[in-house]
Amino acid sequence: MGKSYRVMREAFIQAVARGGTLAEAWAGAGYRPRPDMIYRARLLVRAMTPRLDAIRREREAAARDLVPLIETMTQMARDAAGTGGAAGWSAARGLLAEAGRLKLRMPPLIEPAEVMPEMSEEEWLAEFAPKAVQP
Repeated sequence: MGKSYRVMREAFIQAVARGGTLAEAWAGAGYRPRPDMIYRARLLVRAMTPRLDAIRREREAAARDLVPLIETMTQMARDAAGTGGAAGWSAARGLLAEAGRLKLRMPPLIEPAEVMPEMSEEEWLAEFAPKAVQP
């Protein structure tokens, strides 16, 4: 059973709101390729302009709500890096990466790794520090 037109229209408008091209949004929504698909896509965008504007307003509001969180994470990264230890730098890098992901509002590029047990700085250095090359 195929998708309903309402679901297809919503998928199309969501893709356009994310910044996709009309052709990508058309295909991604499940519409069949047609010679006049760009013309039809433009008509659909014109008809769905209020919904498209609402989606854009929602995303802008969500982005504004993230600004204090990103600033807090950046400050936490500065504090963690200020400890001078390897674990602090690792924590700072993770916090900055997460802040960047939130800032761009994009899904994570990789799956989260399993949680490793806490290590002391000496254990971490013994495990991950560069090793001397034997001649």
